[in-house]
Amino acid sequence: MRYVFIINPRAGKRNPQKWFFPRIETFFAAHEIPYRVRVTEYAGHATEIVREEAAQGESIRVIAVGGDGTLREVACGAAGFPHVEVGLLPCGSGNDYLRSYGVKEDFLDPERLVGGQAYPVDMIESDYLPALNLCSVGIDSQVAMDMVRYKNLPLVSGSMAYNIALLKAFLGNIGVQMKVVVDGGKHVFSGRYLLAVAAVGGFYGGGYCASPASVVDDGLLDIVLVRVPKSRLQIPRLLEIYKRGEHIGHPKFQNLLTYVRGKNVVIESE
Repeated sequence: MRYVFIINPRAGKRNPQKWFFPRIETFFAAHEIPYRVRVTEYAGHATEIVREEAAQGESIRVIAVGGDGTLREVACGAAGFPHVEVGLLPCGSGNDYLRSYGVKEDFLDPERLVGGQAYPVDMIESDYLPALNLCSVGIDSQVAMDMVRYKNLPLVSGSMAYNIALLKAFLGNIGVQMKVVVDGGKHVFSGRYLLAVAAVGGFYGGGYCASPASVVDDGLLDIVLVRVPKSRLQIPRLLEIYKRGEHIGHPKFQNLLTYVRGKNVVIESE
């Protein structure tokens, strides 16, 4: 098996090619395992690299060295190529997708990387780009955009950047008017929602457990909708429960939360 490491030098707060990857290179050289290193130069580059490598026709393992964004790009490139397997060396800000499988340390061991078995997982097709983890609309997606501004500040971790962006969103306009249609009309919901999530994986935002019952290979989306509460002062407590993944069935989410499963979701909003 040939390995291709795709490094995102902008992942996290330090270039993983400098602080982490030498350990991997030492292991692979000592065990005489063939590998190649490619470094991304722009958004979408990882997808292009994977397709170039896949076109050679041999069985390969492509390892994303970065965060969730790098992993998604690599997975997009591998989709449709059964001879390409995807792995991860988590060096990003959140590293949320892997939380559905274990902890970060499990993925930093080169021996486990080489010895691990591959199996198929689901992806989400969307009007924009395929997603490996989840798609969201509302306060959480606003936070995801804003956190990029904060994560490179001194002493600010990925989860801290998320919380700063969350505070900014909390102080702004709350909620989006949406109509949500699941599986062609089997379920239809409308109202002003704090957030709407369609998930394959369970976690995002530096550890928020949006969809605790998600299964990454069952062919279904877990759809979580949370209406805007009567008072924004309720939101911090609701988000604490939401982060722990205790919101489904929780009394404080009564009349606020909708949870269904399906294969197709259409969201219309302002």
